[in-house]
Amino acid sequence: IHPVAAAHLFLIVVGGLVPGNWAPTLLGACILGVLVWLTWKGLWRDHPAAVLWIAFVLASAAAVAIGRVGFGIAYTSRYAIYSSSLAAIVFLCACAATRPWNRPAMALAIAAVLSFMP
Repeated sequence: IHPVAAAHLFLIVVGGLVPGNWAPTLLGACILGVLVWLTWKGLWRDHPAAVLWIAFVLASAAAVAIGRVGFGIAYTSRYAIYSSSLAAIVFLCACAATRPWNRPAMALAIAAVLSFMP
């Protein structure tokens, strides 16, 4: 196993909402950064089911990265379910951690999420 290549592929799988090699890497790092922030805010205490779901998705993405790293590092759309699920969970958890939201802020957040949809 090549640890740096496996970590890169893990970030690609986590950030796989966008195609390519470096854009999903950056998005994956951002998603993990938001997860660290949510953990610091106490998400694990307030929403344990969401944390377990996030852990399952991250463990699945790690298994994919470790299992596929020998075949090369590349974006594959079949793994987009991991990034889609994780992005949705992270968005909902971030909304819960930063509430209450006013209507304009919520509309802007929904528009931002919709901008990622093809």
